[in-house]
Amino acid sequence: CEVVQIYCDTPEECGWGARVMVKLIDDSIIDMHLLYGHLSLNTLAVSVGDLLMPNDTIGYIGKTEENGGWSPHLHLQAIAGDVTEFLNDPASLDGYGELSRMEELAHKFPDPIIFADLA
Repeated sequence: CEVVQIYCDTPEECGWGARVMVKLIDDSIIDMHLLYGHLSLNTLAVSVGDLLMPNDTIGYIGKTEENGGWSPHLHLQAIAGDVTEFLNDPASLDGYGELSRMEELAHKFPDPIIFADLA
């Protein structure tokens, strides 16, 4: 994987805290990115452009006051296709969507678990 974006919106309430987006580099996967959110900016162990190997540490989950006000947890989101809009405007990426758009969103944001062991 390659780190393509680091973004932090702390102290925004209901935000992400620190998040890291990586591009999966795998010949069988075209244009797939993983986003790791609600991290602590002070514990990030990566920089944009870093190439990661499996089991490399990206960072650690942020405390409530640094991760958007949420209970500490990891937000893992897969993003299929072009991510230019999110790279140009990181605040435009939401971690959720309306139930009425589930089918549409499932194509753009597939289940990240199937990719988790690739990152």
